[in-house]
Amino acid sequence: MNGDTQRLRARLKQRRAVLEQQFVTSASQTIAERFWQLSFAKRANRIAVYLPVRGEIDCQPIMEIAWMRKKSVFVPVLQKNRVIFAPLTPSSELIPNRLNILEPVYSTGSLVKPQELDIVVVPLVAFDSSLNRIGMGAGFYDRSFAFSKRRQHWRHPRLVGAAYSFQHVDRLQPATWDVPLHSVITEKECFGSC
Repeated sequence: MNGDTQRLRARLKQRRAVLEQQFVTSASQTIAERFWQLSFAKRANRIAVYLPVRGEIDCQPIMEIAWMRKKSVFVPVLQKNRVIFAPLTPSSELIPNRLNILEPVYSTGSLVKPQELDIVVVPLVAFDSSLNRIGMGAGFYDRSFAFSKRRQHWRHPRLVGAAYSFQHVDRLQPATWDVPLHSVITEKECFGSC
């Protein structure tokens, strides 16, 4: 990872961490509305979201509509250096993982692999118009979705970034292992397959 990427990540993480809650709530609601306007979101049955940390877009509005529409909701749980997905319901018990990110209590048999999902809402720190993203730097999502780069034809899942408009940057230089997104939704617009 180069120094420019590290500086960009630090700057945007800092900006996100000091956002006022009212702005986070408003942006998250707008992004949820845009998400549910996507034709592939309406058809999806298994939707993965994430539980936010430090000012990230809150997926709660997306989850509430998914539950109302009887769709299955999943969230990432850490397994070694990857993420796999556990079911989440309104009554799920949540506990912090080793990175202090909340995860639902789950049974091993309830876990689903990334390729079994229809849509994954992906957290990010920055993205560009080519739908490259940088995350927190651990590479969990890139390792978990690396299989999608080897496919000649698209199958499941669609990767949809959720971000604030200020996280849109001119250009990111992706590494060979970076997995691009299919779409990014911000509180102002949608990029990619929208």
